[in-house]
Amino acid sequence: MGTAPPPHNDEFLEFIARQMRSIHHWLGRYLPEPEDRKDVLQNTLIAAWFASKNLTPDTPIVAWLHQIAKHQLSNWMRREKRKGPLHPSRVKLDEECIAALQEGEEFIEVVNMDLSRLLSILPLETQKLILQIHLEGYSYGEIAEQQGCTVSSIKMKVHRGMEKMKKVARGDI
Repeated sequence: MGTAPPPHNDEFLEFIARQMRSIHHWLGRYLPEPEDRKDVLQNTLIAAWFASKNLTPDTPIVAWLHQIAKHQLSNWMRREKRKGPLHPSRVKLDEECIAALQEGEEFIEVVNMDLSRLLSILPLETQKLILQIHLEGYSYGEIAEQQGCTVSSIKMKVHRGMEKMKKVARGDI
């Protein structure tokens, strides 16, 4: 793998460009859309550029770049999760859903009513936490920071709320 050339010179930029081809290929495993791969790759380049001032001569540059790409991909997926499914091909429907859709029923309305009924048994704060985590895609850390509490307290509230909803859905309560 070798050592990296000194940051911010032509040799360094050429080295990074060569590595970007393999990272682009690696991103293809996770992102089917070329535009999405380009976005993450560009974010990786920008992050690498800003982080390059911290490079030392013994830094394994290829591993360093791949780690930055991994973090950028993770950030991208978290942001996209808030918008909805990553790609239509990744949405899996069971047979009951497919049958309901073929019959012309508004299946999503039935699911939404059932979810609303289950959520309504929980305290308002817990409802909001569950929606933020599971539907809007916020991380536990982001919510904990917003509310000024620990991550473990947010996890505990969400877990207890989800367990209560499961019991009600099964008819245990």
